[in-house]
Amino acid sequence: MADAELASVNLSGATLTKVKFYSSDLTNADFRGAQLDQAGFEDAKLAGARFAGATFVGTDFESTDLSQADLSGADLKGCIYNDETTWPDDFTPPTLPETNAT
Repeated sequence: MADAELASVNLSGATLTKVKFYSSDLTNADFRGAQLDQAGFEDAKLAGARFAGATFVGTDFESTDLSQADLSGADLKGCIYNDETTWPDDFTPPTLPETNAT
């Protein structure tokens, strides 16, 4: 679903596995209580999206705009992000998983 226009879509309570929303507009989307396993939001617009109570497993937020998103109660352990990911003000992202160098 790359480059999709899904602003204000309601996916609350959905289970989404390996869905890719790369470069999509999901501004103000509702993902409350959703289970997002290995979902890809790289370079997506998620400003104002609601993720309260959502669970992320291996979700990719690299270069994603999450400004003004509601992440209250969301489980973000194991998500992937980079320095270009925009988080809500006063939000501390989870620690990135360590990589095993050989």
